Amino acid sequence: MLISPTMRCNLHCYGCYSGDYAQEDLPFEVLDRVVGECKEMGIHLVLMTGGEPFLRKDLFDLFEKHQDTIFQIYTNASLISDKMVERFVALGNVIPAISLEGFREETDGRRGRGQFDHIVRVMGWLREAGIFFAVSTTQTSKNTDVLTSDAFIDFLVEKGCILLWNFHYVPIGRDPDLSLMATPEQRGRMRERLVHFRATKPMLFVDFWNDGCLTRGCIAAGRKYFHVNARGDVEPCVFCHFASDNIKERSLAEALNSSLFQEIRSRQPFSENLFRSCLLIDHPEQGREIALRHARYFTHEGAEKFFTEFAQAMDRYAAAYKEIAEAAWEEKVKSRNEELLSMGKKVVGRHG
Repeated sequence: MLISPTMRCNLHCYGCYSGDYAQEDLPFEVLDRVVGECKEMGIHLVLMTGGEPFLRKDLFDLFEKHQDTIFQIYTNASLISDKMVERFVALGNVIPAISLEGFREETDGRRGRGQFDHIVRVMGWLREAGIFFAVSTTQTSKNTDVLTSDAFIDFLVEKGCILLWNFHYVPIGRDPDLSLMATPEQRGRMRERLVHFRATKPMLFVDFWNDGCLTRGCIAAGRKYFHVNARGDVEPCVFCHFASDNIKERSLAEALNSSLFQEIRSRQPFSENLFRSCLLIDHPEQGREIALRHARYFTHEGAEKFFTEFAQAMDRYAAAYKEIAEAAWEEKVKSRNEELLSMGKKVVGRHG
């Protein structure tokens, strides 16, 4: 489960996916109840985003109460101090995932002057304390070259990062800008570079869009993942800003079995090509149908713009990436078939 305890934030990053949500908090008793319902369903990994989660001081009460749950917190790290790191050590079940846009120029350019230097200090505190931490990047048309460089990954390894989450900019939220989307070619470049990094760097890597081949396609709508925003709306994905249920009114089990979520799960995977797994940017015609026909409401003002005003642009993007992805998928299938054939010949040779 991914949950947003607050949509309040102390930064004002351009293109923030959550920037248009109402700036409110999910009541502590609801947070506590939902984490408990997760555990009843066998979910013991809860990811938190926002907003900036650490604006909520009562989160540490939640972490302490649910010691049998791991909490990974997506954070801008601006509120993390050496004293807070000591609390992480005492708890043992909190993993920060620090938002980073690249090096100083890219990070401060989006997040504000001084953010990069503070993040580096936080990484030092975490490493010295022996706390596992991750980094979360948002790939855009501006920072792809940096994010796909050996220098950036080597920097993360040196600082003690164990996991990189890569997300692609999606034009939804604060001042959506189509020009910020990584181009189809840049998206393909990221996919190829992650293959290289996984073979050469001592880190784990997750690419929220390009790793559909590892998860048999889209994982949204409760297949393996879902999002609860700070108002309590149960969204299929953190980038799908529409819903049919609110956790304040229904149990988690009821929300996960809503007609909206069942409709999405019945269509997954959306393509045999698992390099094209996303409901929003790879199959926008299905995303529009689901959002406009099967959801009860959009979860903030202006969210429908992605499915109306941007419809033609997203169709063009999907078509352009399809050409790249189809060629790459054909090569992957061919390579896999050759590998299986080679393994079969070796088995026959041993037993022939």
